Amino acid sequence: MMTAICFFDDIGGVFREVFRVLAPSGIIVLGFIERDQKIFRLYRAEPEKGRFLRHARFYTPDEVIHELQNAGFSTV
Repeated sequence: MMTAICFFDDIGGVFREVFRVLAPSGIIVLGFIERDQKIFRLYRAEPEKGRFLRHARFYTPDEVIHELQNAGFSTV
């Protein structure tokens, strides 16, 4: 999932579903815009990107790790 989690209403629910359908040895790969970091600030300042990102919810790495662990992922 590349830059998608910021648009989900319930990332915990999405991660639980991914965990449920993923093969036992499968992995999930995430790329996301970290809240309050450089790319976040740059994107928010660009009017063209801002019109989409104003609907987004951004997370810190700790928040994403917490949600992944709650969904059942043991190695993050």
